[in-house]
Amino acid sequence: MRIIIAFKTLKKHYFTVIPIYVITAFLTALASQLLPLIGTILVLPLSIGVSYTMIHVIRYKRKETGFPLALGFKATYYPYNVLYLFLRQLLYLAPLIVGLLISGVLTDAFMDIETRREILVMNFIIFAIPSALISLMLAMVPYLLADPDFDQRKHNPLKISAFIMKGNYLKLLVLRLFFVPWVLWLSSGFFLSLVSMYSRIFTGEIPYTNITITWLISLPLTLLVFTPWYLMLHAILYDSVRHKLKDLR
Repeated sequence: MRIIIAFKTLKKHYFTVIPIYVITAFLTALASQLLPLIGTILVLPLSIGVSYTMIHVIRYKRKETGFPLALGFKATYYPYNVLYLFLRQLLYLAPLIVGLLISGVLTDAFMDIETRREILVMNFIIFAIPSALISLMLAMVPYLLADPDFDQRKHNPLKISAFIMKGNYLKLLVLRLFFVPWVLWLSSGFFLSLVSMYSRIFTGEIPYTNITITWLISLPLTLLVFTPWYLMLHAILYDSVRHKLKDLR
């Protein structure tokens, strides 16, 4: 089972993968604070270094030398890496953005709060489906850009990701569902922590006394276990479908 294989691979190469991932997370957070949105976009190629490290330990079973995070910032490829990774995120977020805009227009026509909530939820569900499908199609873009055998000067990684993932959408979807409970826990903990904070500021009451502690526990687990595990799962799947690249030659 790929979920188990991904966990065992991460465990075996933990101290090779985790430093690269943690540095990436730190630099991304720093860039987003210094230059909101623009900074985040400019450091997107950091993810290529993480993908490369995971591909390397899967294929070669040994520690990578050098500094993989610099891989996505080579002068020749950097602008294209930023473009492809930004388009990847924009494409799968686009349906959700459209859904929110439609919800905004429709809710203006209703004064009833319950009706507004139903419209928002319904549109989110409707537009989340194409968003999820696009996400599955473009899941392998960072791994393609990190693969030394893939030439992005000849092939568009967005198209090639969809090509090599054909027939594997359901497989990846099922694998991703394994992480849904964790994502829900982290998201709900974050949301309720904000509610608790604002409630304490404006009313002096703390409605959720243990949520903040729970969320603070979940954050390091997310950073050090679940997100790297999730990414390693994708790397394992990529390694199983990358043979399709031979059909491009």
